[in-house]
Amino acid sequence: MEEIKVGNVTLKVKDGSLYGISGQEAHVVLPEGITRIMARVFYECEWLESIVIPEGVTKLGNNVFNGCKNLKSVTLPGTLRDLGEQTFLRCGSLQEIVIPEKVRKIKKYVFYGCKSLERITFPEKLAGIEESAF
Repeated sequence: MEEIKVGNVTLKVKDGSLYGISGQEAHVVLPEGITRIMARVFYECEWLESIVIPEGVTKLGNNVFNGCKNLKSVTLPGTLRDLGEQTFLRCGSLQEIVIPEKVRKIKKYVFYGCKSLERITFPEKLAGIEESAF
Protein backbone atom coordinates (compact mmCIF):
# COMPACT_ATOMS: atom_id res chain seq x y z
CA MET A 1 0.00 0.00 0.00
CA GLU A 2 1.41 3.36 -1.05
CA GLU A 3 0.68 6.51 0.95
CA ILE A 4 0.34 9.80 -0.95
CA LYS A 5 0.16 13.12 0.89
CA VAL A 6 -2.31 15.70 -0.51
CA GLY A 7 -2.43 18.75 1.77
CA ASN A 8 -3.45 17.49 5.20
CA VAL A 9 -4.83 14.22 3.82
CA THR A 10 -2.89 10.99 3.33
CA LEU A 11 -4.28 8.73 0.62
CA LYS A 12 -3.86 4.95 0.80
CA VAL A 13 -3.46 3.68 -2.78
CA LYS A 14 -2.71 0.25 -4.21
CA ASP A 15 -2.57 -0.60 -7.92
CA GLY A 16 -4.38 2.63 -8.83
CA SER A 17 -7.23 2.08 -6.36
CA LEU A 18 -7.84 4.53 -3.52
CA TYR A 19 -8.71 2.42 -0.46
CA GLY A 20 -8.59 4.88 2.40
CA ILE A 21 -7.67 8.28 3.73
CA SER A 22 -6.49 9.83 6.96
CA GLY A 23 -6.39 13.46 7.97
CA GLN A 24 -8.74 16.29 7.05
CA GLU A 25 -8.78 18.85 4.26
CA ALA A 26 -11.84 20.86 3.19
CA HIS A 27 -10.77 21.08 -0.47
CA VAL A 28 -9.19 17.96 -1.97
CA VAL A 29 -7.69 17.58 -5.44
CA LEU A 30 -6.87 13.92 -6.02
CA PRO A 31 -3.65 13.22 -7.93
CA GLU A 32 -3.44 11.61 -11.36
CA GLY A 33 -2.82 7.86 -11.40
CA ILE A 34 -5.90 6.87 -9.43
CA THR A 35 -8.29 4.73 -11.49
CA ARG A 36 -10.88 3.66 -8.87
CA ILE A 37 -12.15 5.01 -5.58
CA MET A 38 -13.26 2.08 -3.50
CA ALA A 39 -16.37 1.85 -1.28
CA ARG A 40 -16.75 4.19 1.70
CA VAL A 41 -13.40 6.02 1.26
CA PHE A 42 -14.88 9.42 2.19
CA TYR A 43 -17.81 8.01 4.21
CA GLU A 44 -19.15 10.63 6.66
CA CYS A 45 -16.20 12.99 6.11
CA GLU A 46 -18.13 16.02 7.36
CA TRP A 47 -15.06 18.23 6.88
CA LEU A 48 -15.02 17.68 3.08
CA GLU A 49 -16.42 20.67 1.13
CA SER A 50 -15.10 20.10 -2.38
CA ILE A 51 -13.27 17.44 -4.35
CA VAL A 52 -11.76 17.22 -7.82
CA ILE A 53 -11.48 13.67 -9.15
CA PRO A 54 -8.85 13.34 -11.89
CA GLU A 55 -9.16 12.01 -15.42
CA GLY A 56 -8.44 8.29 -15.44
CA VAL A 57 -10.86 7.42 -12.64
CA THR A 58 -13.47 5.03 -14.06
CA LYS A 59 -15.36 3.90 -10.95
CA LEU A 60 -16.66 5.28 -7.67
CA GLY A 61 -17.55 2.49 -5.25
CA ASN A 62 -20.69 2.27 -3.12
CA ASN A 63 -21.11 4.90 -0.40
CA VAL A 64 -17.95 6.80 -1.39
CA PHE A 65 -19.30 10.18 -0.22
CA ASN A 66 -22.25 8.96 1.87
CA GLY A 67 -22.84 11.35 4.77
CA CYS A 68 -20.49 14.11 3.59
CA LYS A 69 -23.06 16.66 4.67
CA ASN A 70 -20.87 19.71 3.89
CA LEU A 71 -19.81 18.56 0.41
CA LYS A 72 -20.81 21.38 -1.95
CA SER A 73 -18.70 20.83 -5.07
CA VAL A 74 -17.69 17.66 -6.93
CA THR A 75 -15.80 17.60 -10.22
CA LEU A 76 -16.16 14.22 -11.92
CA PRO A 77 -13.80 13.14 -14.73
CA GLY A 78 -14.91 12.39 -18.28
CA THR A 79 -13.43 8.90 -17.86
CA LEU A 80 -15.95 7.96 -15.14
CA ARG A 81 -18.23 5.06 -16.12
CA ASP A 82 -19.70 3.79 -12.87
CA LEU A 83 -21.27 5.53 -9.89
CA GLY A 84 -21.79 2.99 -7.12
CA GLU A 85 -25.00 2.77 -5.12
CA GLN A 86 -25.46 5.49 -2.50
CA THR A 87 -22.46 7.45 -3.84
CA PHE A 88 -23.75 10.85 -2.68
CA LEU A 89 -26.38 9.65 -0.17
CA ARG A 90 -27.02 12.30 2.52
CA CYS A 91 -24.77 14.94 0.89
CA GLY A 92 -27.18 17.67 1.96
CA SER A 93 -25.08 20.63 0.77
CA LEU A 94 -24.44 19.39 -2.79
CA GLN A 95 -26.13 21.87 -5.15
CA GLU A 96 -25.03 20.98 -8.67
CA ILE A 97 -23.29 18.12 -10.47
CA VAL A 98 -22.40 17.12 -14.02
CA ILE A 99 -22.60 13.38 -14.70
CA PRO A 100 -19.99 12.37 -17.34
CA GLU A 101 -21.10 11.03 -20.72
CA LYS A 102 -19.76 7.49 -20.11
CA VAL A 103 -22.08 6.89 -17.13
CA ARG A 104 -25.08 4.86 -18.37
CA LYS A 105 -27.07 4.29 -15.19
CA ILE A 106 -27.90 6.19 -12.00
CA LYS A 107 -28.08 3.49 -9.34
CA LYS A 108 -30.15 3.16 -6.17
CA TYR A 109 -29.94 6.00 -3.65
CA VAL A 110 -27.09 7.80 -5.49
CA PHE A 111 -28.55 11.24 -4.67
CA TYR A 112 -31.03 10.28 -1.95
CA GLY A 113 -31.10 12.90 0.80
CA CYS A 114 -29.34 15.56 -1.30
CA LYS A 115 -31.86 18.20 -0.26
CA SER A 116 -29.91 21.16 -1.71
CA LEU A 117 -29.40 19.58 -5.16
CA GLU A 118 -30.80 22.05 -7.70
CA ARG A 119 -29.17 21.06 -10.98
CA ILE A 120 -27.92 17.82 -12.51
CA THR A 121 -26.55 17.54 -16.02
CA PHE A 122 -27.20 14.00 -17.25
CA PRO A 123 -25.38 12.23 -20.11
CA GLU A 124 -27.26 12.17 -23.41
CA LYS A 125 -27.13 8.36 -23.58
CA LEU A 126 -28.26 7.65 -20.01
CA ALA A 127 -29.95 4.22 -20.09
CA GLY A 128 -31.82 4.44 -16.81
CA ILE A 129 -32.35 5.71 -13.30
CA GLU A 130 -32.98 3.08 -10.62
CA GLU A 131 -35.60 3.34 -7.89
CA SER A 132 -35.04 5.83 -5.08
CA ALA A 133 -32.06 7.43 -6.83
CA PHE A 134 -33.28 10.81 -5.55
